[in-house]
Amino acid sequence: MQSSGLKIFRLKYRGSFESCEEIENPEMFLNYFSVVSILAIYIVQQKRLYIWVGKYVSESLKHYCAHVREIVSKNFPELRVLRNITMESKAETEDFFKSINIGGISITKEQLHKKIGNQENKLLPIISEIEELKTKADKYFFSEDYQKAIEISEKIIELGKTFDDKSIILDQEDFISEAKTRYIKTQLDLSLNEITILNQELIKSWKIDKYNEIISKIDNTLNIIKENDTENYKKKFEELKSDLIEFKKNNEEILNKIVTLESRINKSREKSQIHAAINNCEKIIKISEEYKQPEIKEKYILILNELKKELEEKNKKKLIESQQLINKAKELEKIIEVDENTLPLIEEFSVNDLFENLSKDVNEMLQQIGTLLEDHRVEIKNNIKTNALLISSSGETFELEKDIEIKKVNNEDEKLLYSANSGFQNPFDDIIEEAILTDLIPYNFEITNMKINKEEVKKLPEKTLTKEGLELTWKLKNIQPKENMDINYDLRRRVSRTIIFVLEDQLKIIKTHSNLNPLKLEGLFEAKIPFNNSYGKILDGLVIEDIIPLYYVNSIKEPKNILPSETVKTEKGDIIKWNIGNMENAALNYNYRLLELYKFEELKIKVKNLTKDGNKSLRDGNLTETMQNYDKIINELMEFNK
Repeated sequence: MQSSGLKIFRLKYRGSFESCEEIENPEMFLNYFSVVSILAIYIVQQKRLYIWVGKYVSESLKHYCAHVREIVSKNFPELRVLRNITMESKAETEDFFKSINIGGISITKEQLHKKIGNQENKLLPIISEIEELKTKADKYFFSEDYQKAIEISEKIIELGKTFDDKSIILDQEDFISEAKTRYIKTQLDLSLNEITILNQELIKSWKIDKYNEIISKIDNTLNIIKENDTENYKKKFEELKSDLIEFKKNNEEILNKIVTLESRINKSREKSQIHAAINNCEKIIKISEEYKQPEIKEKYILILNELKKELEEKNKKKLIESQQLINKAKELEKIIEVDENTLPLIEEFSVNDLFENLSKDVNEMLQQIGTLLEDHRVEIKNNIKTNALLISSSGETFELEKDIEIKKVNNEDEKLLYSANSGFQNPFDDIIEEAILTDLIPYNFEITNMKINKEEVKKLPEKTLTKEGLELTWKLKNIQPKENMDINYDLRRRVSRTIIFVLEDQLKIIKTHSNLNPLKLEGLFEAKIPFNNSYGKILDGLVIEDIIPLYYVNSIKEPKNILPSETVKTEKGDIIKWNIGNMENAALNYNYRLLELYKFEELKIKVKNLTKDGNKSLRDGNLTETMQNYDKIINELMEFNK
């Protein structure tokens, strides 16, 4: 134990005094004095406090000297200090040595100065280096760059080890300990501030997507402060975590709903599903009003306005584009026949943009222009694009997009038929008050029949002619949970045509589609596709290409005085190319006769049987019967060629 009349304390870098161990003899007393230490020596009887400051004490420790009395009173309230005296090493007063001469453990001035002198001599070779390093360490310490301060202090310890100076080592170990404590405290303060702000932001604006992030940050911080909790940080972080968990618990259902709606809005915006995004925005605004969340409301009002503007611009652009296409289509009606529910398209280019040197020779020009067909041929599509906006009675919104393949139907009577099934299943647990479904039918198909849930359509959908095809908009109401809405289309391929010609240095490409009109005989159709030069000027390099649908045997009824320049069988159908060349103000009539393959096979069997009968009659010498059989063959063929 320390002497009952004398108490010695060593000042730590954390700004507190550490009570020294018991003093059994003067040598132990002397060992507490070091050129790098600050001691507080309390004389009990006199209630006097001496502050002894070593010669090479660092500034980060020395700056506490002005507050020593306050620190002692705080750390040791049982000690009453009437007077405190600060003195530097080798500048002690006689009173000091008299006062510490208590209980046989006194030291003299000569003993203390010899001890200090030995330390100074020992450190003399490196003292300037140590002082320089300590100055740097203090600088980093005061600027709160504790990591660098620790690095410098570790270098000082290495120097102390070189001279086996324990006082230097102990002093710097204490310095490092305090620097580490302060560094951790600084990091914890930053973390506490960050998490507090995030926590307040989440609770205020319901950014529930940040919940797991904040909880993770809190848990990581709690792991860090297990052994470094100097100011009860654990309690502060646990309180934050508790508040957060309580908030989520009380509001989890509505928070999850907002998160779900936000996710749907983002996905809808990515897919340009503006109607669904608008509907979900309106829901969040309604929730934010109900739960008094002005920031959320303000945010989604802005998003809602953006979406409405985007939708308005999209519809405006679509309307302008549609009107332009319709106006151009009306102009084309002067030169081609436009069937119902089709929209011919025209592309116009400068000849110089496509050809460096377009030949004046007709055949060479036709060959050059014909090369454009590969990239500019009318497109044959085999799928329907579907978009559906579903709104439940509870306000849930779902928007789906899908491509539907148009398939050839294999039926027993072998009639040629294409079919596509559109529609959806109600994905909600409540009624769909209204569903808006849009099907985009490619122009190379004609709709021959439509059914909803296998029943004839009572009210036809709205029709819009677009660049990509015929847009059908269905408005369906009161659809029960999990109920299927199946829309079936029966379809027939059209003849698809590409027309290319040059008119006054402008190259024009027209793309159109023409219906197959059924004739009296089952399975027999015709396609009349006239072309009329009504421009009042000569057309140069006129090339016409028709794509005849698959699964038909075709014959050309008109024109009779022109032969196609090329006929090619492809996976899209028979391509018949007409190189017309120059064309004055005139009209060309094209008439194709198309017979479904199954009827052609039936015709072949009939002709084969009649031929067999005719040959037999001829072998039998029955000329009359032979003529009758061959007349029947001619009549059968004529029926398909009227």
